[in-house]
Amino acid sequence: MVTREFTLESGPVQEIRILSVSSTEEDHAAIFHILDELPFVVTPARSCREAASALSLGQFGIILCESDLPDGTWLEILNQISGVRERPLLIVTSRLADEFLWAEVLNLGGYDLLAKPFSRQEVRHVLTSAWVQKAIPVHPIQTTSAATS
Repeated sequence: MVTREFTLESGPVQEIRILSVSSTEEDHAAIFHILDELPFVVTPARSCREAASALSLGQFGIILCESDLPDGTWLEILNQISGVRERPLLIVTSRLADEFLWAEVLNLGGYDLLAKPFSRQEVRHVLTSAWVQKAIPVHPIQTTSAATS
């Protein structure tokens, strides 16, 4: 396997592994085509069960998951990764992407929502933003305030 390295301002960053969970071959083909030439290694899974198996065998930086799967929903995938030490970012995909699903995804701990059919520009933007967040994690700064009397 060839490992590609790409550079951010802070130095070289290794590729990010994506688990693409969708029951349709069209989704997987579209993602492979859209991400060609970018630093992503995509592993396809067609169900929650296949995703669980892939997650047990390897570490992923990002999970791209269809909202409804043959044996469950994106919420099952979210539950599977909830206890993972280096938790992957979960991006949900749906033909019925609306502000209610988007709010639910964000409120429950997902990273973003992508509408289907996929827009090349939007997929690349969201996944590149997620990749940058995984490569350069942002940690909250703790500040102490002076006591007032």
